[in-house]
Amino acid sequence: MNRKWITFCLATFLPFTAIASDHDFDDAVSSIEQTYHVHRQHVPMIGFVSFCAHVATGGAVKGIKIAEFDEGSRLPADADLPALLKDSLGANWSLIVESRSKSSRSESGEQDAIYALPHGERMTLLVASYDHDGLAIVRLDLNASQFRKWMDDPVHHARHHETD
Repeated sequence: MNRKWITFCLATFLPFTAIASDHDFDDAVSSIEQTYHVHRQHVPMIGFVSFCAHVATGGAVKGIKIAEFDEGSRLPADADLPALLKDSLGANWSLIVESRSKSSRSESGEQDAIYALPHGERMTLLVASYDHDGLAIVRLDLNASQFRKWMDDPVHHARHHETD
């Protein structure tokens, strides 16, 4: 029984060891907390969600981290979330998607940004989305080739994975 338990723990948490040394996500979240005087909320069971994503995508998603700020976490009207993230993430990250729109429900409107950090066969995406409901930042650590295959035909890969 001990061997099975150790194997399960290693299989569950080993993908996260590569992420543990990267502090970019935590630096970006800390920068937002300090700049806008807001605090992230705890997301329950994120480790389990990350494990389920890893299994459901056939290993394409290696790990997930989420920082969520509630609707009370309003950014000022002149907030530039993509620029703040870029500054805290560093030069190796590339902005691949940026979207801004005005909203009647919020002075600062809506802002979305996706950053990518390729490193070998792995890739990390940081997705940030701000609107009247609050701010969410998600970090996805991906196996690039597995993710590409999964994105090309997610239904096929989900069915293939179920039969394994």
